[in-house]
Amino acid sequence: MMNAASAVHTPEPIAASDATRPTVFNILAGEATAVHHSSTGTVGVLFSGQGIEAEWVSKQKEERDSEWFSQGSVDLILVLQGQLCVEFEDASLGDRVLKRGDLLVLPPMTRCRAYHWPEESDQETIFFATYPKAERDPGLFTLHRWCTTA
Repeated sequence: MMNAASAVHTPEPIAASDATRPTVFNILAGEATAVHHSSTGTVGVLFSGQGIEAEWVSKQKEERDSEWFSQGSVDLILVLQGQLCVEFEDASLGDRVLKRGDLLVLPPMTRCRAYHWPEESDQETIFFATYPKAERDPGLFTLHRWCTTA
């Protein structure tokens, strides 16, 4: 029998027009309004509306995404657990390894891809990403930016 402290609560989806009630998510427990799995990771949608997208991304032993990602607006990436390697198409930017607590401010139109680091590690990488929804160019990326759908 699961006790109340260990039960995972899945909040109900928040409609864009109903962001008036406070909602708490435990990202490290995998809480989200919707979860999408792919060959390159798992994405939990936390909020989508009023010009804002917020999601968590989990990467562990998935394959490295072969595609580059970019979008027309700034993207904020906060590592909550593990390490994330962000590889830039423009080699002059230098690849970055983000650790727990690191926040990456990704400028618009910066082509990159991200993956669990070090790749042989058993520790799961979890990060939080948020970006402006209204300014997003759907032609730049398919579904969730940080995990390509299979």
